[in-house]
Amino acid sequence: MSGMNHDPSTYHSHKSVYVKTAAVLTAVTAAEIGLLFVPALKFAFVPLLVIMAVYKFAVVVGTFMHLKSDKNVFRVVFVAPVFMAIAMIYVVGLLAVPHFGALGDGYVRLANDKSHDERMGLGEYSPAAIAARDNKLPHLTKERYAKLFAATQDFAAGEKLWGANCASCHRADGGGQPGLGPNMTDDCYMHGGTVYDLVNTITNGVKGKAMIAFKSSLSEAEIDQVALYVRGMRGKNVAKGKKCEGDKVAAK
Repeated sequence: MSGMNHDPSTYHSHKSVYVKTAAVLTAVTAAEIGLLFVPALKFAFVPLLVIMAVYKFAVVVGTFMHLKSDKNVFRVVFVAPVFMAIAMIYVVGLLAVPHFGALGDGYVRLANDKSHDERMGLGEYSPAAIAARDNKLPHLTKERYAKLFAATQDFAAGEKLWGANCASCHRADGGGQPGLGPNMTDDCYMHGGTVYDLVNTITNGVKGKAMIAFKSSLSEAEIDQVALYVRGMRGKNVAKGKKCEGDKVAAK
C-alpha cells in the first residue's frame, strides 16, 4: 500500500498555470465589455459574446478538469452537450420571443435595429431614449404654441373634445378623479404645463399610467385644441378638486 502514496517531493507548482489562466480570462472579459463601445460590431454582438463565453468555459474546464491533457474521446463527450445546450437555448428563444409582446419587440429591436447605437450612451442601455424615439413630437415649437394660446379667444372646440375624451378621468370641470386623472385647474403638473408639454402628453400618453395616447384617435389639430383648452383651465382651482400632484408652476 505504501507504494500507492504520492511522494510530496514529486509535486510541482501550478502557480504559472493559474496566473496564465487568470490573464487569459481577464483579457477575454475585457474584450466582452469592449464590444459595448464598438458600434460597428453591433451586427455580431451576440455571436461574439457567445463565442467568448464558450472559450472561457473551455479554458477553465480544460485547465482545472485536465481535459486539455486527456484523450480526445473524453473531450468530445464533455463538450458536445455544451453545443447542444446552446442550440436548444437559441431555438427556445426564437419560439418564446414572439409571445412576450413589447418585451420581445424591444429585444428584437435592441439586437437588430439600425438606430441601436443611437440608443447607446457610452455602452449604457437607455430606455428613456427608446421612449423618446417612439413618441410623436408636437408639430409646433414651444414658442409657436405659446403665441397660439395668447391669440386664442374661443376654446369651444377644445371644450367639446375635452368632454368627449377627457372628462371621464379628469371630471367635466377638470378637478380630477381619484385614482385616475389629476386636477387640471390648479398650478401643478406632472409632465409640464406649457401647451407644448400638454400636446406631448395628450399625443403620446404616459406609459404605466391611466393617461392613454390619443395620437391614433385625434388629429393634430384636435389635440392642439384640447391642449389649449386645458392650458386655459390653469389657476381656476375648481371646488373639491384633487390636491396638487407633480411640480407647481408659476401662476399665470
